[in-house]
Amino acid sequence: MSNNILNLFLEACKKHPKKLAIIDPQQQITFEQLQQKIIAKANYFTQKDIQAGDRVLVFIPMSVDL
Repeated sequence: MSNNILNLFLEACKKHPKKLAIIDPQQQITFEQLQQKIIAKANYFTQKDIQAGDRVLVFIPMSVDL
């Protein structure tokens, strides 16, 4: 497995699903919750027929979601 950012993230999700991945003053999120959010967003893009190589503009305010 290559050591790109995605693989490192997925490895951390497997090893530490209940550990906090991101902490900010308003909320906290575990690796498991973050992985679920990423999968949901990827599924949304797939449903909209957005594919690798397509260009999209995504606006996400400063937050844990970013």
